[in-house]
Amino acid sequence: MRGSRRPADRAALRRGVLRPSSRCAAGIACRLGAGVPPPHWRDWLAAPGSLTARVRRHGARFEVRVLDQGDAAWLPDERAALRPDRPRGAAHAREVALCLDGVPVVLARSVIDPAVLRGPWQALLGLGTRPLAELLFEDRRMRRSPLSIERIGRAGPLRRRIERLARRAGLGPVTGLGAEPLWARSSVFERHGARLRVMEVFLPALLGRSDRAVGRRGGDVPSDVALTPR
Repeated sequence: MRGSRRPADRAALRRGVLRPSSRCAAGIACRLGAGVPPPHWRDWLAAPGSLTARVRRHGARFEVRVLDQGDAAWLPDERAALRPDRPRGAAHAREVALCLDGVPVVLARSVIDPAVLRGPWQALLGLGTRPLAELLFEDRRMRRSPLSIERIGRAGPLRRRIERLARRAGLGPVTGLGAEPLWARSSVFERHGARLRVMEVFLPALLGRSDRAVGRRGGDVPSDVALTPR
């Protein structure tokens, strides 16, 4: 709840100051990449638990739009997190858009080493349009790494990849990415020793809903949010 956040944390967030050893709600540390997120994104970026469940609360109709699934090239951060010792071979990636009332508000990319697809993560192949959260947050034995927060600039390979996904999701010039940097978060989930990395990119279309809903309901905000440098 907003009222239970410590005064020092509230002041630090307003000033954009990084607290070196604080933790987010539910014991999730938020490790900051490049720059400090603007105030209107901080609660979304640091929110614990299922992002899908949080997004659902801000629209009448929620859907998962599958954009691509199958073999894919590794992004550098993915390879570093999941198999740094094996530079060759493809990843298995599932790329989706989380949509509210027909409008994409989050793009998500889930990546895994294909070698473990027939093991603990084989259910990933049959998810279809069901949310990945059904796998991630219903197993109490699941382990999750700290959140890593990233600023995606207006150029570069990752930005181009996000733009291609946005076009597949049906984003046009009105509901598109805009010209400003994007903000994303990622974490690694571990199940029976096998790991999966999830990156969630927040789209501008989410902000109007955030301003109307999250900004007026303290219950949607983590109780102890702070960002720590990576």
